[in-house]
Amino acid sequence: PKSESFQDRINNQPLSLRREIFRTVGNAWDSGYTPQFASRLFGGWLGRSMIQGYVNRRFHESVTNKPEFAEYMYQHWQGQASGELALQAMLSPGAFAKRPLIDRIPELNPKIPITFIYGDRDWMDIRPAQRIKRRLAQDPVSADRVVRCFELEEAGHQLMIDQPDSFNDILLKAIHEDEVAMGLRPHKFELSSPSSLEAIMRMEAAGMKNAHQTSEA
Repeated sequence: PKSESFQDRINNQPLSLRREIFRTVGNAWDSGYTPQFASRLFGGWLGRSMIQGYVNRRFHESVTNKPEFAEYMYQHWQGQASGELALQAMLSPGAFAKRPLIDRIPELNPKIPITFIYGDRDWMDIRPAQRIKRRLAQDPVSADRVVRCFELEEAGHQLMIDQPDSFNDILLKAIHEDEVAMGLRPHKFELSSPSSLEAIMRMEAAGMKNAHQTSEA
């Protein structure tokens, strides 16, 4: 069955104040109102405080220069709306996909390799990626497709900010392996440290844990 949409979830709830609040938030989001819009609307001290609070909550203490990063986000969000419109087109409030990839990835050309990377503190659930691998492994047409799933250590959703070296190591190694498999001239690359290869293997094992037992329910 196709994944349930945000509006489906709201409409299936019994009539209540909570349901109507969520419905209002969803309609506002669909009309173009975003967190970035709120930052532009309030601006100044309040806008900066909103973003600083978000950065402090979202990113681990290991992320350096949080005040500078928050100021960068604030300045970026003050410009004309751009990337936020793409998120609005793809997602409903609560980060529910309007057209879930779990329904669409299996329809891709079987020759296209797939690599999923999640953080071990990621708010996004890794199980759909594991479910996709299980589903494709059972499909005779896609059984030989390369599907990797990594769980990046000490990282939240913003992988490239929390653990940039490990993120780059995984990405470069996956690209190199795919180029070799396709008979292309592979790019040369260097891992960030002598222990990186062992760490990559460990993170892939964590990402693939229970992939073949993940329930379709």
